[in-house]
Amino acid sequence: MIVKLAFTDWLVIILYFSAVVFVGFRAGRKARTHLDEYLVAGRGLTLPIFIATLVSTWYGGILGVGEFSYRYGISNWFIFGVPYYFFAILFAVFLAPRVHKAKLHTIPDKLRETYGDRTANMGSFLTLFIVTPAPYVLMVGIIVEMLFGWSLAASVVFATVVSIAYLYTGGLHSDVKTNTLEFVMMYLGFGVI
Repeated sequence: MIVKLAFTDWLVIILYFSAVVFVGFRAGRKARTHLDEYLVAGRGLTLPIFIATLVSTWYGGILGVGEFSYRYGISNWFIFGVPYYFFAILFAVFLAPRVHKAKLHTIPDKLRETYGDRTANMGSFLTLFIVTPAPYVLMVGIIVEMLFGWSLAASVVFATVVSIAYLYTGGLHSDVKTNTLEFVMMYLGFGVI
């Protein structure tokens, strides 16, 4: 299905996606200096940037939680809220100090240290699919499908390859910079509305 859009709509969409891809690849220049820069942004995210990246990352989830709450009521707290915060607190209290002390970057690093390369490689592959937010990949795929008339599968693959390319190039810096741009665009959009 192709959506009929006005010139201004096309312009905004093209500028937005171009800006995201440009910022994602541009941020990669800084990440090439050291592994810490690439994987954990030098462990130096400021609180405002951290908040901006979390808000833009989880905004869609917030909408989904709101919908679930509307449909099913307070059970949402017990399905999404309580388990999340319970385990986040356990992680913060018991695991985070050990993770920080170990100076490792990823879960597969710990798997490699404990079980060897084969397990670490399998862990890397599984981690990629566990942490890939499927609803967001699908959402971008649907947008690409609507704009260009491609099949949904081709659109999802295209969107995923572009995203992985700039993340591969710039690591966490690319993610944070694009999320910050998206945060600014969200609030500009709210202002326009």
